[in-house]
Amino acid sequence: MARSPNDKPTGKPGVKPLGNHQTSWIWGRHLVQETLQSRTWPILELWLADDLPEPEVSLIRTLAGAPGVPVQRAARHTLVSRCRGEDHQGYAARMAEFPYHSAETVMRKASRWPLTIALDRIQDPFNFGAMLRSAEIFDAAGIIIGTREQVGVTSQVARSSVGAVNRLPIARVSELGAFLETLPAEMTIVSASEKASTTINEFDFCQPVVLVIGNEGRGISDDVARHCRASVRIPQQGTLNSLNAAAALAIICYEARRQQHVRDES
Repeated sequence: MARSPNDKPTGKPGVKPLGNHQTSWIWGRHLVQETLQSRTWPILELWLADDLPEPEVSLIRTLAGAPGVPVQRAARHTLVSRCRGEDHQGYAARMAEFPYHSAETVMRKASRWPLTIALDRIQDPFNFGAMLRSAEIFDAAGIIIGTREQVGVTSQVARSSVGAVNRLPIARVSELGAFLETLPAEMTIVSASEKASTTINEFDFCQPVVLVIGNEGRGISDDVARHCRASVRIPQQGTLNSLNAAAALAIICYEARRQQHVRDES
């Protein structure tokens, strides 16, 4: 995430917090426990409600011990003042900057899993989080995002992803179009568009594919679209002409996995 000269020092020298106060916290039992267990996203400080059962607190202290996360206890209303969330369930964690993977790491994984996803200018954090959740559930190789008009991993994204930010490789590149230009010819770059002539069930997802999903309102930018070698659409029977970007991604990921399952079973 972008660093600001106004960032306040934390308890860990050299470690920057995530965003400002409103966006630097995650909360909720499942998300905080998942983040502790994965040990991929550094927690700067962890607050637990003072009325949590002791066996639960003991487990969290054990998980927090190895990475050296300081654990503090406080009344539930104090946690609300920390994270600005009423639904914290007794858990609030102040986060460091999100540790993005390199694009090279994601593409190495793509050599074993055929589907990689590139997101072009996705701006809604809830959409982005839902996309990460679907991509992780259907075992995509990873997610590539750019920096231009693209939301990064924030507190809202983490909560919407239900912890998928900790399990799915996410890479951020300066220019998505320039990155796609570097991919080898055997990697098919395919865009999702309701105007495409080829449906997702007609397209071969058993080959190495980078699936591009565009902005919620404006679709795929010209500098990204020119690198796409194919385009697919989801068959629709209703009167609306498009799906929410997150819903579209979930359907396409399902079809890709369905095809791969059929291939592996044959």
